[in-house]
Amino acid sequence: MSLYAGKRLAFLLDHEVPGLLARGLLRIDPSRIRLLICDAYGDMKIPFVLGGKDIASIREALLELVSHIKHRLEGKRPEGLISPATTPSTPLPPLPPITYKGSVSEDLMLGEPTLEALLFSIPILDRGILRTWIHRGKGSTLMDLLLGIYHKALEEEIRQDGKEHTAYIAQLAILNILKRIKREICDIRVKGLSYERWEYYTGLLLSYLLIHIVEKALKEVKERFPLYDLSTTDLLLKTTLTAGSLVDIKEELWKIPFNPYSLNPEIYSGLERLSEGLEARKEGIEMLTKRVLEEKDLPSLICSYREVEGLRSHILHYLRDCENQKLKEHELLIQMVRSEKPLFQILSNKEERSRFLKVIRRLIRDFRYDRKGLTHLEGMEALLRRGWLSFIRKKEASAQAVKEAVESYFTLKVDQEVWGGVNAWIRLLKDRREELKPQEIRRDYEKGRLYRFSSDGMVVLKTPSEEKEAYLFIDMKDFTRKTFRIKEVAMADFMRTRFFQPIIEAASKYGLGKDMAEGVSIRIRNILGDAILLSGNISSLIFLAQDIQRIMERYRKELFEKFPPDVTLRKQQGEALPHEGPGPSDPLKALERRRILEEAFREEQEEMLRKELVAGLYISYGTKAEDIHIKDDLWGRLDVAIGEKINEAARGVERNPMVRLRLSKILEGRRKRLGNPGLSLPFHVYIGRGYSITLDPDLSEGLEDSIIKKDKKGVERVLREFERRLGKDIEALTGGDVPQGGVLKVERAMYNTGQALSEEALKAFVEETRATILHFDKAISVSNLADELKRRFLFLEEELRFFISVKRDVGERMVLVFREVGELSFKGFEGGKPVTVYELLRQDSPFYNLFLRYHVNDWIEEALKYRAIH
Repeated sequence: MSLYAGKRLAFLLDHEVPGLLARGLLRIDPSRIRLLICDAYGDMKIPFVLGGKDIASIREALLELVSHIKHRLEGKRPEGLISPATTPSTPLPPLPPITYKGSVSEDLMLGEPTLEALLFSIPILDRGILRTWIHRGKGSTLMDLLLGIYHKALEEEIRQDGKEHTAYIAQLAILNILKRIKREICDIRVKGLSYERWEYYTGLLLSYLLIHIVEKALKEVKERFPLYDLSTTDLLLKTTLTAGSLVDIKEELWKIPFNPYSLNPEIYSGLERLSEGLEARKEGIEMLTKRVLEEKDLPSLICSYREVEGLRSHILHYLRDCENQKLKEHELLIQMVRSEKPLFQILSNKEERSRFLKVIRRLIRDFRYDRKGLTHLEGMEALLRRGWLSFIRKKEASAQAVKEAVESYFTLKVDQEVWGGVNAWIRLLKDRREELKPQEIRRDYEKGRLYRFSSDGMVVLKTPSEEKEAYLFIDMKDFTRKTFRIKEVAMADFMRTRFFQPIIEAASKYGLGKDMAEGVSIRIRNILGDAILLSGNISSLIFLAQDIQRIMERYRKELFEKFPPDVTLRKQQGEALPHEGPGPSDPLKALERRRILEEAFREEQEEMLRKELVAGLYISYGTKAEDIHIKDDLWGRLDVAIGEKINEAARGVERNPMVRLRLSKILEGRRKRLGNPGLSLPFHVYIGRGYSITLDPDLSEGLEDSIIKKDKKGVERVLREFERRLGKDIEALTGGDVPQGGVLKVERAMYNTGQALSEEALKAFVEETRATILHFDKAISVSNLADELKRRFLFLEEELRFFISVKRDVGERMVLVFREVGELSFKGFEGGKPVTVYELLRQDSPFYNLFLRYHVNDWIEEALKYRAIH
């Protein structure tokens, strides 16, 4: 078994990783990631950058290594660093002749186990290349840089007390960058190597280096923080990093000889065929080993491949300890480890094996006093003397070889499962350097909108004070639809002249702008066919909301003027006014009746316009929306704003028809009961209970099936069951319980034809204007309202709660009256805390003016006196 597979399997089984994978080890909880955003397509992304010039340093270090490899394989020394465009760059350190000899002091940075794995699996490497690259070139810079990134990420995770997988996110970012740079490297052609093999070698090299760096980083951080338990992080980082992490063509991992799993295509296919129903556990290993040993040819194939690997391992260890480039025999051994073909020829051809055995025996004679060299040479001699089928002749050795192959196979199967999970997470990583300018990256970093992984002193993720903003959504759907029915003007012209243009003009005095520059307090976020979204500071948006309602009222009056009542009145006058006989007072009575009729008609027409032509406004306040910038060759730059408070504002303009119907029925019933046809609703924002009826899936499917089959009895059965469930729901509802039948849905909904805002927005307005506006709250029972208010308006609550804001300017007062409407969970926010909704009373409404006259003015005087005293 290869060094990698043996160590990897021990780790997997010791930590019961296969079982953890089945239970979702790789399914990381998004709540444990501090910055997880949604892009314009709704996909989750983790934005990041590598610090400063880190990517350039990584690229230069790897290109330097490629330059050394090209020099070694092609024989011609490059003048400088080879780039994907094959243009020379910085001078290269000189490369020594091919050598495999090493010492602990020389190879301390990379470590002997990693060096052994690299040299065994990647024949184009030798210690001369690696030593030059690490000790005299940019290899040490690369390793120090990656080690520093892991150190800082691990320390950040410790500071977060394990609440975030910071080190794992850093590892995913590193893999993301290395994959991209590796693809650049693979575009550099190397003589004698196919693209597939070159891609495999570079991916394997980077994977082994990263495995070594992770182990080193974890060991050093654990020594620095001995009391902190890093076992979970250790397990996650090591499990998700494999020999094939950076190999794109995964099949090469068991096709190319001397791979990390000690397998070839034939052995892999045979084990795959026999492994059905078995898992990577001790029992599975034992069962698959037993199945393989019962096969006819597969054990022989495994043992043969093991002999080739064993011989190569002996040669590499011998060259490491005893290499002498003056000996001809050593030149032959170096050639053998740099290509698999000579090894297979020696072990498959009797004459070649005999010739090579003589070489080994000469070396044994020369090294009879060198115990270390003699051990390696005698191992090679014993392997060659046993012959091709030696393991088959010795059943115990054969069973051991098969078991190791089975263990390697299961290691590969676990790694395959890991690759799928890790790659899914790597795709979530979004390198902002690919799409943002340096100044935009700095801005996002300062605002805590991206991770910055580096080895310098800057923090991984900034946590600035949370930016907040207000959002105003205006919805004209009903307004435009009813206007179209009246056929006042062409719709496009109406929207331009009566909606967008007046609103933009009204907003301009608050500093309207496309971009939020200094001094600009309102910004256009989006314009839809019959809606507009603005953002900015809360006070500007509240005052703008008042202006917008005045714009709407102006248009209502304009429409009213275009429908003069005279023609209709003249047409109706004979029927509407009873004829009275002649007399001196008839002309005066006729004029009085005409005046009454005109006034009644005007009121009726105006009421119709108020009902039909409505626009709802809603203001939300909270965390500032994320701005996402998309660049496209065809469409250019597209800006998208995504935020929870934008969604709340859009839902706040709901005009639920069931709530409106309920209000109309209550109003109609109260008018009849009180004999007061002039009774009206005082407010424009209401929260009420809405009902909807749905068919459960079983009823829906049953009904559809019965209709298709033209089964009348089946339809009747469905209807009876539906009636039963509906009755059960209504019974539960009348008893004060939640409906259980599943067909009657009850929800609280809003009907908004006025100006609504959240309690958060109101509190922000108070905080923002505390220095210039007097604020106080007041509650009053309906029974204590002025008689005229009670006579003219229908109140659905026993007590009304208000919040009053009075501008302190000398002269005419500006009074804003906010009414508490109630609590509501908007669609899509059902799991969160309900929003307390307020209505900003329209200053053109009859209730507002009467309420001001009878109550609010007195309350203001009381509040001013109280403030003066205190």
